[in-house]
Amino acid sequence: MKKNYNIAIVGLGQVGLYLYNELKIKKKDIETKTGKQIKIVAISAKNKNKKRKFKIDKKIFYSNPLNIFKNKIDILIECIGLSDGISKSIVEKALNKKIHVITPNKALISKHGDKLSEIAEKKRVNLEFEASVGGGIPILRTIKEGLATNKISKVYGILNGTCNYILSEMEITKDSFQNVLKKAQKLGYAEPGNPKLDLNGYDAMAKVKILSALSFNKTISSNKSLMEGIENIESKDFDIAEQLNLRIKLLGITEIIDNKLFERVHPCLVKNNTYIANVSGVMNAVILDGKPVGESVLQGEGAGPGPTSSALMSDLLSILRGNIKYPFGISSKKRKKNTNL
Repeated sequence: MKKNYNIAIVGLGQVGLYLYNELKIKKKDIETKTGKQIKIVAISAKNKNKKRKFKIDKKIFYSNPLNIFKNKIDILIECIGLSDGISKSIVEKALNKKIHVITPNKALISKHGDKLSEIAEKKRVNLEFEASVGGGIPILRTIKEGLATNKISKVYGILNGTCNYILSEMEITKDSFQNVLKKAQKLGYAEPGNPKLDLNGYDAMAKVKILSALSFNKTISSNKSLMEGIENIESKDFDIAEQLNLRIKLLGITEIIDNKLFERVHPCLVKNNTYIANVSGVMNAVILDGKPVGESVLQGEGAGPGPTSSALMSDLLSILRGNIKYPFGISSKKRKKNTNL
């Protein structure tokens, strides 16, 4: 059995760089837990000389990510984050070369996950994306493995930490959306440039589509679903909600109703004594309804380099332990096409 694994990391933003450092300092820990040794043989980003929080090895740096394949690579970790372009082409190329792939890229998986999983299954390698939903919460592995024999009927929760932080702060401080957004950007909870994809519900919807595919053994839905963000919520909305003993939360919801898939993301009024109403700040929480397990709740930090890196490491150890698994829990041939409401 193979003992040494060569790793390439493409994308050295907050997540990629943090993971690069984690892999370097935890080599012995990884070997203790898996019996395998790892070596980072290639890294790639746009700027070789950019000032970074952690020092990188410039001898293994490639400005063109496609040049990493000049090395013998066993595992590729893609942290660029695009739904198409170089993210898609490099993941496809790696899988076709029988290289395992790990990615936190929800945009890529929610758009091209079906095709990529078919390639991975054909080439008998793993496509792992635990970090694409819920940051450090092990929600996807829980569905694929821990609850594998359960019939899940509904999954819902708070899937975007940025929005949850903004809504929590607006309720507490009575401040405006724009002011709280600026505070979130200063704290690093929202993108400093354009946080639109967090605020308009797109980020949460990508996660909903991945959760649907895994929970209901279906292909990723391509139909347009109800999607509304939090940009139009005002401080007076919280005053009204408070009078009614309610709170405002942006929820992602997917469920099967009359054998049809119903996916949506939108602000919801929830009773203030419920579990989901009391998940505040940048926290995420996912609630699953299944048989025979009943209701299961998972909560944790849903964003940031630490939690995301934790999920990426979980995927890495899963590969090093030697199991070739179906990316979406069951064979692509057995996943059913979606009928949307």
